[in-house]
Amino acid sequence: MKKVKRLASLILAFVLAFVLAVPAFAATVNNETGHEYKAYQIFTGTQASDDVTGALAVTGWGSGVDGATFLAELKTANADLYGNANSAAEVAAVLSENNSNSEVANEFAKIAEKHIKKDQGIDIAADAELTAGYYLFVDQTTTSGKDDVKGLSLLQVTQKGDIELKSKNDKPSVEKKVKENLKNVSGNKDDRIPDYELSTGYNDVADYNIGDDVPFELIGTLPQNLDLYNTYKYIFHDTLSAGLTYKEGSLKVYVVDTEKDTENDDNVIPESAYKLTVANQKIEVAFDNIKSVDGVAAGKKIVVKYEATLNKNAEIGLDGNKNEVYLQYSNNPNNGGEGDTGETPKDEVLVFTYELDVTKIDGATAGDNPKKLAGAKFVLKNSEGKYVQVDADGKVTGWVDTEPNPENQEDAAGILTSNDDGLFKVIGLDAGTYYLKEVVAPAGYNILKDEIELKVLATTKNDQNWTSGNASDALTALKIKVGTGDETDGDVNSGIVSATVQNNKGGTLPETGGIGTTIFYLTGTILVLGAVVLLITKKRMENAEK
Repeated sequence: MKKVKRLASLILAFVLAFVLAVPAFAATVNNETGHEYKAYQIFTGTQASDDVTGALAVTGWGSGVDGATFLAELKTANADLYGNANSAAEVAAVLSENNSNSEVANEFAKIAEKHIKKDQGIDIAADAELTAGYYLFVDQTTTSGKDDVKGLSLLQVTQKGDIELKSKNDKPSVEKKVKENLKNVSGNKDDRIPDYELSTGYNDVADYNIGDDVPFELIGTLPQNLDLYNTYKYIFHDTLSAGLTYKEGSLKVYVVDTEKDTENDDNVIPESAYKLTVANQKIEVAFDNIKSVDGVAAGKKIVVKYEATLNKNAEIGLDGNKNEVYLQYSNNPNNGGEGDTGETPKDEVLVFTYELDVTKIDGATAGDNPKKLAGAKFVLKNSEGKYVQVDADGKVTGWVDTEPNPENQEDAAGILTSNDDGLFKVIGLDAGTYYLKEVVAPAGYNILKDEIELKVLATTKNDQNWTSGNASDALTALKIKVGTGDETDGDVNSGIVSATVQNNKGGTLPETGGIGTTIFYLTGTILVLGAVVLLITKKRMENAEK
């Protein structure tokens, strides 16, 4: 009797972790899993008493299995265990003696499925009544292309109570995150530092300059029932938008307990353990059998980190630059992990960038219809003291440390020149603070003496909670602040913020140390010398008269 009870414990504990509520004579099986099952009787049994917690005594092979061929394969597959077993009861005794070994239970269920009598399956799509015995419940749900997990369950059906199927089959999940390049991602966008805590740095939404390298993170979980599989396929399918270019050589893969553990390169998985494919904006990291990787275990995480450069094809404003990932994984431990796979739902992140439009006007005509000034030349500096470089279309191509010189043709990419409409554009800017300096004024106008501070202010969903999939929920406001003036609205849809800069005509008074001051000094000196000469001459004349 003790061995029989141990068999019941083994069956309940190990075969795909189904939970058994105590059943009844002609027991009703309640299926609330959303899957369809067929039940096959493997062992017949009798109950020693009316005690509903009592286990069944195995009396023979059940109606749902070909006992002779089943026993023969058990002996062939594992002669050490089943070599001396010649009956259903003796097989049950072997299982009982190995009730702490999940591999024995898993092997038994998989071999049993191969010898079930298909015509003896009892549908458990809704409710069904079963007589006493031990049954193999086989999941009939089609899983190809879905995120389901197929499973086997061996349960005892006694003569009291009901069985309620509650599947605890586990499956992996995946998230994608993008690192924001700001110190305080939910507040002041001017405080920048090169790196910070992963827990606060990676989010669902970020904004960057065109040309910046954007860090991404893919976080996949490993299922709790990993040990039920002989092999386990595990493939990240990541897709970049047209506005992002994968940075060659930047990808690393880690096996960790938490994402923060990726700071330790001891957790890096060697490149030889997976296959990396990058083509047509898609990144695939494929493990044919992730169980063969050192450190991999149920409940661990697989983290993929890489960088992609925001390029000139980046979408400005809404709808942003969307990127997504899904995970393909083994979902049929019945076959040992070979063959069938499922897919997780896709997870998305967004990267935004913006456009600055500056219009140069005649200050005397400021108003509804100002005069636009062509030929004004500017340079634009960010809060780190670097100067923007743009292409012929005004799209950002990079940043340099030295202020561009309008007289130097080699610096032309850093000179922003107003066109006939008084306009120049800088396309592909991150949110942040910038400084605009006029280096050449239009002919006949005074050059601006001081830099103009420009703040591009974007309100983005910088946390872990952007789940709607709607870009308008990720970027909710866009503003600009010019100097000490008030904030004014930009256009969220186009991603454009605009500023107007005035020039005025008129003479410029000489400054201290300029040539004008020298003229004053020279004129004064001449006047003083003239006065001295007149005084001396007058004295000499007076003396001559005497």
